[in-house]
Amino acid sequence: MNALRKLRAFVIRDWRIRSSYRFGLLLTIGQIVFTLAMFFFISRLIDPQHPTGLAPYGGAYFPFVVLGLVCSHYLTASLSSFAGRLREEQLQGTLEAMLAAPTGIWTMLVGNVLWEFLWSTVEVAVYLGVGVWLFGLQLGQVNILASLVLLILMVVSLSSLGVLSVSGVLLFREFDPVSWLLGGAMKLVGGVYFPTALLPGWLETSAKFFPLTYALEGLRQAVLMGRGLDELGQVCVALGVFAAVCWPLALVSFSWTIRRLKTTGALSFR
Repeated sequence: MNALRKLRAFVIRDWRIRSSYRFGLLLTIGQIVFTLAMFFFISRLIDPQHPTGLAPYGGAYFPFVVLGLVCSHYLTASLSSFAGRLREEQLQGTLEAMLAAPTGIWTMLVGNVLWEFLWSTVEVAVYLGVGVWLFGLQLGQVNILASLVLLILMVVSLSSLGVLSVSGVLLFREFDPVSWLLGGAMKLVGGVYFPTALLPGWLETSAKFFPLTYALEGLRQAVLMGRGLDELGQVCVALGVFAAVCWPLALVSFSWTIRRLKTTGALSFR
């Protein structure tokens, strides 16, 4: 209960900060409308009678790319939130005080990014709502249970990479190589904007090493084709393996980085 109260305090703090910028919500909605409009008109260039690589997802490009954009939001939140928040604390000189506070490392990590994931979920809801309302987005027969399970597995697996990126940003101070490289690579080959089947052979093979590839494949099958968990077992297992392997590495890396920064006295920015 003490941890839950602390997480609630983190969320209230971040909500008050975000709500102080009232124009930001309008800008977010505007950006979403423009992005959806752009991909809607691009989708009209694709012949529905010959949807290259889109047949396994119902043949329509617009629903395909909207789900890619949705997952891309969670990818950005997962890779950038952890490192960005702790980097901000480091710049303000409050990281050392935060680490010295009677708050567990898990509570601190989750609390600092919980609002970002909640806000990303709001943005995703706006994406889907605007897509349906303004652009006639058709999502097929959605399997709600499979979609929720896959969404959770995706966030958990991607968040491990976000924690791993914390070490890079705290050590380099001005540059986050993990988020920059992984984020760009996953958006390119993970199937956000186009099916991975269109990639050259070696790039299509490399896509199998990224959790976003499996998350997108599973979510598109669950949302657009109505597949259930019994048919998406391999995707769930793959995401679970990613999380099981990457989370221990991320926590070990984070612990080592904090010990090193304490030893060198570099917890605060200088």
